[in-house]
Amino acid sequence: MKKHLFILVALIALLIILLTILINPPKAVPENVPVVIATSTDSVVPDAVVTPGSKKVTASFRERIAYNDILIEPSAIKEDSRCPESVQCIQAGRAVVSLSIYSLEGEHVTSKDVEEGTSFYVGSTKITLEKVSPYPAVPGKIGDTDYRFDLLLEVIE
Repeated sequence: MKKHLFILVALIALLIILLTILINPPKAVPENVPVVIATSTDSVVPDAVVTPGSKKVTASFRERIAYNDILIEPSAIKEDSRCPESVQCIQAGRAVVSLSIYSLEGEHVTSKDVEEGTSFYVGSTKITLEKVSPYPAVPGKIGDTDYRFDLLLEVIE
């Protein structure tokens, strides 16, 4: 009797899963939507020359920037351990921002945690987080909406 009940419960669970998949099939990433293919931790040269087709932008927290068939959004401050200007620190610290990437239709493609001064690739687009502002002047938390993010966006062929 217990064996039959177990089989019945397993069949009902399987039926529910199959119906859920049929009603809401998993969304595949369309072919024309780029995905992350590599990461670079090379430092950014200050005041880098912007090549033709490149774009330097300053984005606010949760602002979506359109470039080369994708939308880029600074979506979370993962870490801001930079040493405030008014304090003498043993270590400089770092700023790490989560950048969310969307298709132009608004579908989430990927997210990447990026340290200030590093780059990563989404398809043929190189995204560099050049600077996170403001730099902490005194100890304490900076509000998410007070942050600004300088991005260098480049098409790599």
